[in-house]
Amino acid sequence: ADINTVRERQTGGRTEGLRKVQAHEKSKNRTDRSGVVKAPAKKTVARKFGRSTANRPPKFALEGNKWVVEYQVDNKNILIDETQTKQTVYVYRCVGSVIVVKGKVNAITLDN
Repeated sequence: ADINTVRERQTGGRTEGLRKVQAHEKSKNRTDRSGVVKAPAKKTVARKFGRSTANRPPKFALEGNKWVVEYQVDNKNILIDETQTKQTVYVYRCVGSVIVVKGKVNAITLDN
């Protein structure tokens, strides 16, 4: 059997009128989309209950396979660039900070 007749039997003519997608049209090749998500400008409200973040030292470290970012206040330059797909990112009690993750990680957890 000819490969075209086999393909015709499988699709039933459903793909006959469709055109091929060019490489620049594919979403993985689009340059107008970046992985950076901009946070909206928001006023932070000071809480009067619970622990304050002022008495804790800020922490930014890789512990095993987990990137730990804790108690960062108004730090706009947190960059995690040496990532692996098995690693995770854990963000805890960060106020007014920007965290950029370059590459792929398994999970990102935002805890408050």
